[in-house]
Amino acid sequence: MKLNPLCHPQAGACLGILLALAGTAAAQPAIAIPATFAHPVNQADTTAPGFRVRTVQAESTNTLDTSLLRAEAQLAGLLINAATGQPFDNIADVSTFGADGYYSEATVIDYDQNGASNSGLSIPGITGATGTDNFSVEALTYLQLKPGTYTMVVRSDDGFRVTTAPNPQNLLESVTLGFYDGGRGADDSAFEFTIPAEGLYGFRLVYYEGGSDANVSWYLVDSADPEARILINDANETSAVHAFQKLTGAGAAGIYADVAAPPPNATGVPPKPTLTFRLVDNGTAVVNPASVQLSLDGTALPATATKSGTKTTVTHTVSDLLNSLSVHTLKLVYADSAATPNVTTVQYNFTVIDYPNLTIPVPPVYSENFNSWEEQVGPPAEFPANTWTYHGWTVEHHSNGGGVEWDLDNPNSDAYQGWVVISKDRINAVGVLDRWDAELRLSLPQQFINQVQVSDIVEGNFFYAESDQRGDSQVQYLFTPDINLAGHTNLYLFFNSMYEQNQDNIASVEYSIDQGATWLPILYMVDKNDLVLNDTGGIDAEATLTNPQTDTATYFDETTGETIGGYYGAFIGAAPATWPTLAPYISGRINDDPLESKRVEFHRIPQADNQAKVRFRFAQAGTASWYFGIDNFAIYAMPADTAPPLNIAWQNGKVVISWPATAADWKLQSSTALAAGSWTDAPGAVVSGSNMILEVTPSAPRVYYRLYK
Repeated sequence: MKLNPLCHPQAGACLGILLALAGTAAAQPAIAIPATFAHPVNQADTTAPGFRVRTVQAESTNTLDTSLLRAEAQLAGLLINAATGQPFDNIADVSTFGADGYYSEATVIDYDQNGASNSGLSIPGITGATGTDNFSVEALTYLQLKPGTYTMVVRSDDGFRVTTAPNPQNLLESVTLGFYDGGRGADDSAFEFTIPAEGLYGFRLVYYEGGSDANVSWYLVDSADPEARILINDANETSAVHAFQKLTGAGAAGIYADVAAPPPNATGVPPKPTLTFRLVDNGTAVVNPASVQLSLDGTALPATATKSGTKTTVTHTVSDLLNSLSVHTLKLVYADSAATPNVTTVQYNFTVIDYPNLTIPVPPVYSENFNSWEEQVGPPAEFPANTWTYHGWTVEHHSNGGGVEWDLDNPNSDAYQGWVVISKDRINAVGVLDRWDAELRLSLPQQFINQVQVSDIVEGNFFYAESDQRGDSQVQYLFTPDINLAGHTNLYLFFNSMYEQNQDNIASVEYSIDQGATWLPILYMVDKNDLVLNDTGGIDAEATLTNPQTDTATYFDETTGETIGGYYGAFIGAAPATWPTLAPYISGRINDDPLESKRVEFHRIPQADNQAKVRFRFAQAGTASWYFGIDNFAIYAMPADTAPPLNIAWQNGKVVISWPATAADWKLQSSTALAAGSWTDAPGAVVSGSNMILEVTPSAPRVYYRLYK
């Protein structure tokens, strides 16, 4: 497939055209492991059953991303402590680990930070003396497998990755079988693979923990009973697959890479990645540093390899931003030091994370950063009424609880029934009091504005709505004053969003051009698992908003005598008659992920053009959910419309078409020919992060796609 930028006369604007060629293979239901990965069964070291386990932990006062990239860097000893400029020290208790740095786990991987797993096993190295957060674990093993298709299950809190390779430590030849990249509560991930011949296969499990609870268990589904799963190497189960810590004989010989960043076929790679490979001498196979070459997308990189002991490292930091969701090819060449050198070439792709990269070439026509305001250290004059005004912004709440005297240091006090102006310093101060997790609230994934990385999700003072530490229901509305935007067109709303999704809450942003008589959609954020899809795979907005949610907020309206809530639509301002049209504005977010929804939001507000009284409505409704904060509120009048970029990527056997979610007035269309009049709307796109995404399984001889307005 290829992407051609064309200016098509029938479109009236420049278009991105996607050509999907015939014969492209779709994703298989199970990953086929090569027969070359197998070692003879008689090479199993039966004196060392189980797994080799290594744990690396950083000081809990530091915020670590809940991501696989962080985990791999931490395990490699390359994760930098911003406070010192040096790699984090490993504070895990390794007193029971061997001289090779690994703990010998002779039984199963069924770990809990408090030893509360079914097997009663704690996480090696995590005793509680140094906290139970910010650690990563690597488990290495060889599994004795017969031919057939297997279903593997990892239950984890937070994320993990399982790979296989002849030498499980060699990340350059590893094949990823399953992963979960992000934060989550304890949950299962199942994936399938096919074994071609009986043998011993090297497996590597990487598991990491951010904050709160931590557990991981590693299973295979019982072939005789598909409903049952069995811990790998469980001595109490006769059908359990056997695991061995190492091989006898030559086994996994040859140079290997214990660091490959990004690893083969990685997704979610930062837009300015540091490419790092660390090659390890193995017996008589010794790396020649002068032979190491690194290239990106066919261009040689000025990267010099350095050797320390038995390890040779080559590193290069990409200076230019790589586009969101773009696919790139890495190539590494190296040779050993033999008289006739053995040259190894490794080449693979990686995909850049879906990230905001805004270009805003003009100053705002209206802005408010709240820094000239005071923190609301005391209640407003209208309190204890449930509505009050502060600097022209109106707060309304229908939250349970309260009764605790107004105190910004106490999330359960009256101060946090509705939206309240607090400072970034307050977030940290309440965290020091152990009354909420400050690190979670202030965490921020990479994103850019005008090529400059956003350094903080909030700065100084900002508006904040708390749900996490409060019981019962929280329903919190915030209204701006009317803003005069007459004389301005092509308007966009911008704000920094400190938000974390929970499984039971909705947060929304809307605007009005008639002083709140009616409300227009901008953004509706709900748990992606609560999205209702139609027959074409698109979001059924009306069903999503009207479905009963037993864990969603409710409150009693004393004016009408009704109980309000129990479904997401109860808390939005848009009229129910418009709900079937709201799919483009509904954004499915990841439950309990402290990073995914921390972002700069930038949305077109078309009906605000040339309007003299434009009002905005921010809302959060939850039940002890998380939080929603806004900072750097601004309105921009952007230059005249230009065609948004239409991107293509190949992921998991599908063509992934993406374009900015801010381009709400552009439609994706498809055609099997470029003739005028042959184009039809292409349904099924969903909001994913900052993009609209459509996944296509190639089937027709060719299909063209374009954005049109």
